[in-house]
Amino acid sequence: MKNSKNTISSSIATATASVNKQQLAKKYELTNENRVVSGVTLHRIKALRDFSDVKAGSLGGLYRK
Repeated sequence: MKNSKNTISSSIATATASVNKQQLAKKYELTNENRVVSGVTLHRIKALRDFSDVKAGSLGGLYRK
């Protein structure tokens, strides 16, 4: 029974490490482009890496912090 618990703990640790690596690989960054719309400051985002149909360096929409 103890071996089964170790296997489960090992699987959870591996899954957690995988999630942590994904969190470190950011998809976007904020650019210096800002707009104020109705008193709200919006920031342009830029893709840092390729994913889905988005290419690294592509400018995206406006983001409200």
